[in-house]
Amino acid sequence: TCTVTVTETLAPFLSLPLGWCQGDGPLALDSLAYPPGGTWTGDGVFNTAGGAVFDASVLTPGTVALTYTVDGPCGGVATAGLSVYPSPEPPTLTPFNGLLYAGNVAEGDSLAWLIDFESTGDHVYFPYTDSVFYFPSWGDTYTVQVINEYGCTAQSNPVFVDNTIGLNNI
Repeated sequence: TCTVTVTETLAPFLSLPLGWCQGDGPLALDSLAYPPGGTWTGDGVFNTAGGAVFDASVLTPGTVALTYTVDGPCGGVATAGLSVYPSPEPPTLTPFNGLLYAGNVAEGDSLAWLIDFESTGDHVYFPYTDSVFYFPSWGDTYTVQVINEYGCTAQSNPVFVDNTIGLNNI
């Protein structure tokens, strides 16, 4: 005669991204762990009424350990590292002799222009231009986005172009 005892275990596991940028906003954690109902802990973790969130903006760049604990006889603990990447500083956008100038762009960061033609609310993304100068057309709204080596982004405030920015000296 043989006796077999089966005990169900729900060892938790995590599905975290490899990294999170400081400027990306909160990362909702509850959907990134199984089984549901556990508790999150770690630097940058906030347990709210709506669930646990990770906020990289309160941390310095580096790697942080996040732990998920499921209580009970079938529970367990899972810990994973999450890299916190620095976000670039937002660029500035300034009219200059009929051109737009993107300032405050760090060396090595990529630059893309976002153009809202006729200020309709629909942006067209021009990722191919790394120039800090752009010859705009009147009646459009322009925004500049910078992307650093980690893929983190920041955007300028939008600038509406009208005939007050001057003429380009040709």
